[in-house]
Amino acid sequence: MIKTKHGWILGLILISVLALVPGILRGEEARYTNPTYGISFPILEDIILYTPEHPGPFTFEKDNIFIVINKWKPNELIMLNRSAVADEVDLDYLKSQMEEQGLPQPGYHKVSVGYTNIGEHQRKRAVDHIFNLQGKVPRTMRYVVFVQKGQGLTFVCTSDTDRFRETNKDFFEPFLRSIKFE
Repeated sequence: MIKTKHGWILGLILISVLALVPGILRGEEARYTNPTYGISFPILEDIILYTPEHPGPFTFEKDNIFIVINKWKPNELIMLNRSAVADEVDLDYLKSQMEEQGLPQPGYHKVSVGYTNIGEHQRKRAVDHIFNLQGKVPRTMRYVVFVQKGQGLTFVCTSDTDRFRETNKDFFEPFLRSIKFE
């Protein structure tokens, strides 16, 4: 250990050096990047990211790509899954089917079906399907289905029904707008 009469000088020098090293004091953004699907997003301090390589408490199946959880409200999560949609024509067909039939799921109640745009520049067209599921704890789910690099993908956003409006505004929407498509 180095002892100096003026320890603050050593501290000042150390801080100056660290400020020049990328990512230490500059707060460089950590990003998740998936070159297979051409998507990336910032890993913010208030989210926890799980992947098949780092599954945490989750069991990933072959169509699951990642799960993002709100660190402060773990019942609020976003999952990205592969889907059967292959192109824009399939997206249009999916939308019409959701409008006409919804989902054959117990406790299902359709809230809305429409188009939305997602991504950092809001240029990625997607089908947006919001619905409620009745159960012990009523849940509201938001499926955002889109095509990227010839692959259908679905963001599954879920929260307790009584918190959905706030969660959608504060968590789901900002996340969906933070995605970069390459």
